[in-house]
Amino acid sequence: MKIKHVGTSLVILFVLLSISSCNKVDKDAKKSAKYTNQSIKQAQELDFEKAKESYHKAENIKQKYVDNEKKAVKFNDLYKKYRDQGRLIIKSE
Repeated sequence: MKIKHVGTSLVILFVLLSISSCNKVDKDAKKSAKYTNQSIKQAQELDFEKAKESYHKAENIKQKYVDNEKKAVKFNDLYKKYRDQGRLIIKSE
């Protein structure tokens, strides 16, 4: 009886960890895309120091996913999606 509860608990723990991990990737992708788009806008406004800072912030977030191929693929797909959404907003302003 106790073994069943331990097995069930482990499955639930694994599912919760997987969900929280996915949320972290999504948040990081969103944040990195925001900094990238900020950098582009700042460069267009000829504020190159701020553009450089924003670019480095975006790159630092991306570096977290370089060594984990599975998470890197998910991160890059989400990053491109959010980056392109942000570009549409910048162009329409």
